[in-house]
Amino acid sequence: MAMINHYFGSRGGLIAEAASTVYDLYVDAMARGVAEAPHDPQERLRAWMTTQVQFALERPGWMVVLNYPDLTLENPVEFNELFRARMTLGFELNLSRLAQLILDVKTGSVTEIELTEDNFDRARYLGDPRLVELTASVAMSTLGSAVWGAGSHAPSRSTAEALALRDHVMATHHSNVIRFIEGEEL
Repeated sequence: MAMINHYFGSRGGLIAEAASTVYDLYVDAMARGVAEAPHDPQERLRAWMTTQVQFALERPGWMVVLNYPDLTLENPVEFNELFRARMTLGFELNLSRLAQLILDVKTGSVTEIELTEDNFDRARYLGDPRLVELTASVAMSTLGSAVWGAGSHAPSRSTAEALALRDHVMATHHSNVIRFIEGEEL
């Protein structure tokens, strides 16, 4: 325990640092998933959604910690002081990347420029209320499906039919999201 206290301040500090590191890994995984997808706007968006679900499957429980730090961390104040700014930048970058994927689906083309912390236009992606609404809807529905698909949703984790159909339900959900985006006005 002395080593943990020395390097991280407390057990809570260690968990907060781990949460921040996992979030960095998540943002990187999301970008990599899209970069490895076929050069097609729908497939790139589908890759974003699939990567989020896969990330949750590979790291059970972390999606809850990342999305509800005040409930899961021992010292959320310490977490906010040390990591909130860095995680906010990662969140805004990830949201902007998702917004661009949505715009790509809407235009039927793939944007060739990779958005990074140094070049993403925050005002462009987060300043358009309709685009933010649509982006948030995709992000929230995908997060929900990731939690459910990872077996972190307590009510459904023991339902054999839900587990047996998980992959099919996920693929159908992703197709439904893409159809929804195609039909929405910006």
